[in-house]
Amino acid sequence: MQLVFEFGSHQIGPTVDAIRRVIGGLSYGLECVPKGSETNEPTNDSLESAATRLETGEILSFTLRPSEGMIRYALVLSPFFQGESLSLYFGTIEYTGENYASIWDLLLNTPGLIVVCLGYDEGVELSDAQLSVESFPWGEWPLAIGALRNYPSSNSWITREGPQMKLLTRG
Repeated sequence: MQLVFEFGSHQIGPTVDAIRRVIGGLSYGLECVPKGSETNEPTNDSLESAATRLETGEILSFTLRPSEGMIRYALVLSPFFQGESLSLYFGTIEYTGENYASIWDLLLNTPGLIVVCLGYDEGVELSDAQLSVESFPWGEWPLAIGALRNYPSSNSWITREGPQMKLLTRG
């Protein structure tokens, strides 16, 4: 099974912090897409230095690949990546395990995130226009579960199951 966690914030810090929490102490390699390029290039950056380069616009995205475990990769995209209409620093974690609950809980407990989704395949396509309770794609495939901050400065979430929730096991 391949699960895709997605999450984002208006600042880069919470998005990177979420990845740091999920990856824990695993060793990893990093790749980045430099400004003006469309391909990943290996880099010796740490998670923190890649985040700084992303925030300053030197790179457009970076991908962290753990050397072991059930996380295939963690990806962070810059706001409006490749013309998308999403103004968030947007993170994606591809996970091959079945027990999603521990990662889900880590993400929901990361201060500053405003959206968290769990889905299948390529994940849920989001735009700024969908970042409200009324417009969020709650009923669209491949969403299993989604969460939006009640208010951006709030600690509470509005969480709803999507059509693919029936495929998940919580444990």
